[in-house]
Amino acid sequence: MAERLNRFLKMTWRWRFGRARRYQVRLQKRNPEMSYQTPVTIADTLKRIEHHEIVLPAIQREFVWHPRQICDLFDSLMQGYPFGTFLYWKVKQEHNNRYQFYDFVLDYHERDDPHCPRIGEMPNRDVVAVLDGQQRLTALNIGLRGSLATKRKHKRWSSDSAFPKRCLHLNLLWSPPEEDDVRIRYQFRFMTTEQASTDEGCWFRVADIRTFKDAGLFVFAWLSKRLDGQPNSEAAHEVLARLFQVVHDLRQQPIMLSDFRVARDDAGTREIACFQQ
Repeated sequence: MAERLNRFLKMTWRWRFGRARRYQVRLQKRNPEMSYQTPVTIADTLKRIEHHEIVLPAIQREFVWHPRQICDLFDSLMQGYPFGTFLYWKVKQEHNNRYQFYDFVLDYHERDDPHCPRIGEMPNRDVVAVLDGQQRLTALNIGLRGSLATKRKHKRWSSDSAFPKRCLHLNLLWSPPEEDDVRIRYQFRFMTTEQASTDEGCWFRVADIRTFKDAGLFVFAWLSKRLDGQPNSEAAHEVLARLFQVVHDLRQQPIMLSDFRVARDDAGTREIACFQQ
């Protein structure tokens, strides 16, 4: 049953990825200036977001994903499922100040800070504005750089303790039950620092993987401090090394960028309106 489910999920992802690819081809035929850029890693993409090289246009909606959806995205990446391309609008340096752009959500707070912050003065260079893929990129940004503070059940909205700051963690010692047919294969969870240190398992803060230089010595050194001599250390090493590959290795989860350039303001307005429909 589990094998049939896995085959079905892979076929579904291939169908969705193929459908998205055919749609991009049709758009490229309709827009001669649309092109595909060189694939980049997740780590490099987050650096570009941090330096405001990738921004959000005013037409984008707010971030609406739930914590479970962010965890599911990371689980899909770890399993090797493709997660599509991202459509960008390349804006020349001389046109930067003609539009209002927004930054990606980093430290999401459901009550105090749920909105995308406005960017005041734009950088003195070309930028790319995301037209399709905001939710996925924001999920990566929160999981690998930021935090999430959503309201706890049965707590008052006015209470600060109802919104604990939580970061994304990965349990390196968890494995799905053999009889389990659920598609989840890696246990991701948003947790406070205290929860991660006291809960059963070996919880790794996902954002720390960005500081690792390789999947060998750095992974081994971290695990040696946490799991010295434990029988499951080899399996934990494989999980942590896999996370490093997903974030840093271009061969594992490349981010495919497609863009079109705006030659005139009126043409750009028509193109953007087209993508809103």
